Formats: sequence, structure tokens, C-alpha cells
Amino acid sequence: MTVLRLRFRDRDVDLVDGQFVIGRAASCQISLDDPMVSRSHATLLVQGNRVVLEDLGSRNGVSVNGQRVTGSRQLEPGDQITVGSQQLQLLAQEEPEAAVSRGAPTQRFDRYDVIGGLVDKALALGRGEEAERLLERLLLDSLADARAGRASASVDQAGLYAARMIGVTGRSAHFDYVVDLYQALGRLPPVAVVDALYEGQRQLAGVELGKFRRYLAGLRDNPEPMSPAQRFVFGRLEGLGRALGAR
Repeated sequence: MTVLRLRFRDRDVDLVDGQFVIGRAASCQISLDDPMVSRSHATLLVQGNRVVLEDLGSRNGVSVNGQRVTGSRQLEPGDQITVGSQQLQLLAQEEPEAAVSRGAPTQRFDRYDVIGGLVDKALALGRGEEAERLLERLLLDSLADARAGRASASVDQAGLYAARMIGVTGRSAHFDYVVDLYQALGRLPPVAVVDALYEGQRQLAGVELGKFRRYLAGLRDNPEPMSPAQRFVFGRLEGLGRALGAR
């Protein structure tokens, strides 16, 4: 199976279906720290094996194989893209069908990896709305995968980001997301997610605990016994519920 990748700097990015914005702004999916790059410089629109590059009216333009692009241009594997002083290359690699499938959770893990630095920066600066915008599609995809029994390696990354956003935004929707995610998986969240829930709960204006209590009840009624480590995490979640209920 042919997998499309964009190579820039020292990393390759899997190109899944969708739009990738290239620019200097932190909100771009591919952020280039280059004064010659506009905040929103260009986009890559990916549909199957078709990749279209479009200049977004940038100050210094975009070139493909040394030729200036006016408007949009369909790319071919091997094309060299120049954005500002940065060089990027479109690659096509053959991989076994079992290893990668377009739009599969494996691809989404790569997309979390791509935007992770941008999200971390937004959260560190208290830019909750920016982090929400960056993560919205990926979080929905991860929850859909969990509900369909296609849990990927990125699921705990989704849970951690949602929990961290509670502390920045104070929105109960992110708390509900964590509960929905791990309820769909039928398991406990990792310690890092629980730590983030504890840290963020102080910012919660209010939360409906019915769903959370049902999730805990489901874990408690599971006939498979918990390990000591799992009992510790479960106890912390019960303590969190008590703290939220006491408000």
C-alpha cells in the first residue's frame, strides 16, 4: 500500500485525508519557525493519494521544484516544496496493508505527534481555545475509535490532552470527554491522566457527576479483580468524585 509522507527537517509526517496548514503561526499543523514564512502560508489538501498545494496569498510565495506556484498545484511524489527558506518533500512509500491503512488510528497517532508541540505551547500560554481548535477533530476521532473497539496507541494521549484542557478552560465538557473515552474502553485511565484531572478539577465551574459515578460503578462491578496498582488508581478516582461532590 502506498503511504504519502511529507518530509521536513528531520522528521516524516504521514499525510492522512484532510487539510494541513503550513505557516509560522502556532495554530498551523506544520509550523515553521522562519521569518520568511507567513503566519498562514500555504495548505496541503489530502484526499486519498491526491495532494494539492495551495498558496494562501503568502508574502514570499511557494515554489515546487524551483517553480513558483500561483494558486494551487497538484503534487507528485518526489516534489520538492520551498516555503520561505524551508525545504519540504513529498514522499510515497510502499508499506504492508496490515501495517498502515489510510485513516486508521495509526495515522492519527502521527497527527497527534505532529501537533503535540503546538498544543503543549498553547496550553502553557493559557490559550485554551487555540488548544481546543487544534485538538477538536483528533479527539472526536479517538473517541469514535474507542467506541468502535478500535482503540489505538494514541487513546491515552487524547485522554491526557482533554484532562489538561480542564485546567486551562475550566470546561466540564473536557471532564465528560475523559469519562466517555475510558467508559468506552472499559478500563481505568493511566496515572498521568488522573493526575491531570486532579490538577484541573480546581478550575471546574461545575460538573454533572452522574456519568462519572456510573463509570466508576461499572469498573467496580467488573468481575475481573483489580491489581494493587489498579485499586490505587480507582481509589484516587473515587476521591476525585467525593471532592467534586462536596462543592
